[in-house]
Parts: sequence; structure tokens; C-alpha cells
Amino acid sequence: MVEGELGGVFKVMQRDGSIVSTVLRVTWDGGTIEPLTKTSRIRASNPHLCIVGHITADELKELLTTVDLRNGLANRFLWVMARRTRLISRPKAMPDEAVSALSGKIGAALNHATPGQVAWSASALEAWDALYPELTGEREGAWGYATGRPGLPGANRHSGNPSARRRQRPALRLRPFAR
Repeated sequence: MVEGELGGVFKVMQRDGSIVSTVLRVTWDGGTIEPLTKTSRIRASNPHLCIVGHITADELKELLTTVDLRNGLANRFLWVMARRTRLISRPKAMPDEAVSALSGKIGAALNHATPGQVAWSASALEAWDALYPELTGEREGAWGYATGRPGLPGANRHSGNPSARRRQRPALRLRPFAR
């Protein structure tokens, strides 16, 4: 899901009776989603969720409630603050050849992927065990709530392949920013 105005989602969550936060948390955790009505037979089992949202820092501070922090909603997001490095008043469109090449690479990766859970290699588990105490350490205030349930991005992708450790390194480099 791509949400150009993530603030709108947070506003909907604040409405009386809204179950958006609950549904997002259950979906993120892989729980079955189904309406509570007796007549509806729809359900989603083993769902996968990815949200790319855009929001300003000020709007996020205003709309992310203490409840959202404490109930684990905020720690299910990988928060990234992006700033431009320069002003470009008229950016050029990405050339069709570059789009085609990129889509080909993504398609090839998807075709190569096999369904199922990727097992952790012994070295990935060792790295996780070493980092876990640091990642789960107590942090004060909102930052502590938002980072209280750690996940190591990319660690479960390390399957024993020699090049897999190299792919894990970018995730490990995120550690200093998670303090």
C-alpha cells in the first residue's frame, strides 16, 4: 500500500470506534483478518503488509498518539526521514530504458524467489544473539516505545550463502541510527 498522505490514516485511526490500528497490527503480525459480521465469508489468512507513507515530522509528532506508541503500532514501521541534497526545479523523467532495466531485474529476482519461510543460518543466528541485548535495551519515552520490538532487517535472508553476509551488512549499518 502506498499512502501519499499517511497523516490521513492516523486521523482515521483517531476516530471513535476505528479499528484501523488493530487491523494494521494484526495484519503485520500475520494474523487472520476477517470481519466480525456473521454474514460475511471473506477472510485473509497469513497476510503480508507493506506500507510506504509520506508524512512530515511535525504532522507525525502531532498525530502519533501515546496509545499508538504503547500498543506497538509505531514499532511496526521502519521510519525514514529523507531530506533533499539539492534543489532541482525541473527534474528529468527516468529514461524508459532505465525503467525497463530496473523492472527486468526486479522481475528476475521475483522469478528466482521461492515461496516459504527463509531459515536463519548459524552465522545469522549468532549475529542476532550478539545484537539482541543491545536492540532490546530499555529506552526512555516515545523513542523507547517506537523501537521496543526489534527486528533485524535482512537477517532472516542470510541463508548460509557466502554473499548473504554481505547483503546483511546494510541492515547492520542501521544500528547506530536506532539509538
